Amino acid sequence: MQALKDVHLFKGLGILLFSAEWCGPCKVNKARLYPMLENELKDIEFEEINIDTHPEYAKKYGVRSIPTMILFDGDTILKTSHKLDDILDEIR
Repeated sequence: MQALKDVHLFKGLGILLFSAEWCGPCKVNKARLYPMLENELKDIEFEEINIDTHPEYAKKYGVRSIPTMILFDGDTILKTSHKLDDILDEIR
C-alpha cells in the first residue's frame, strides 16, 4: 500500500477514481474509461482506489459517494465529479 501522501503524485494531468467492486456505476465508468486511457487519453495518469479496502483515502478527499473522480494537474485539483463526462469535458 502506498503512503497516503503518495496517492496523487501526478506529474501532469491525472485521474483519481474512487470505486468499489460492488458498485454498478463504477463498473460502467471503468468500462468506458479504460479503453480511453489506452488510446486518446494515454498521456493522462490514472489511479483507482477501492474505498472498501482504503477508506482513509476517501476520507482524505471528502468522498461520500461513488463513483467519484478527481482530476488533478500535478498536485492541484481541477475538478471533482461523479460523472465521467464532466471529467472528460474538463480534459478536452
